Amino acid sequence: MLDVPGAGVLFAGITVLGWGAVVLLAARRRNRMFATFAGILLGIHGLISAALWSDMAARGLGPVVLGLQVATFMQFAALTEPRLRSRGWRLLVAWPGLWWAGATFLALPWALATVVGLEPLGWWIPYLLGAFGLVQSLRNRDDVVDVVLDGRHVPSLQRHELGGARSSRPLRIVQISDPHLGPFMSVERLRSIAT
Repeated sequence: MLDVPGAGVLFAGITVLGWGAVVLLAARRRNRMFATFAGILLGIHGLISAALWSDMAARGLGPVVLGLQVATFMQFAALTEPRLRSRGWRLLVAWPGLWWAGATFLALPWALATVVGLEPLGWWIPYLLGAFGLVQSLRNRDDVVDVVLDGRHVPSLQRHELGGARSSRPLRIVQISDPHLGPFMSVERLRSIAT
């Protein structure tokens, strides 16, 4: 367990090293804008997680929290050379790391309470909400919406006859799908949805 003296220093050290490494990699491999983005995002994330560390470690979650922190930095470091990753990477690094990063941002009020000396009651709520969001991101929901245009039945997929009414600006119905390939949408998953 990481409830030994100095575990908080270890966590803080790994957080600072991870933050610095990602920022340097981002500046070297990508550009200044991405390095600034990663620096701000991971800096705030690191401060929030460091504020909550002692409460989580006191509940025996130290090793889990440390692993999730490392996964977050690994995922952001991997974004300095973006490409589609393997299923193993997504399962072991991307999904846990991104869940941890997102849920930790939701935990900002609890971190602020800890900083001013209050007990962070319900500190687990943002992590539960984050888990719910992760499950939603990994699910596909099929929707069929029937739009009644003029009340006439069209038995199959075919072009509908033009009606008698005319407009200078006719109604156009377009479905825009914007699936971003990445940690939550692999090529295989997109193919299974699209076919």
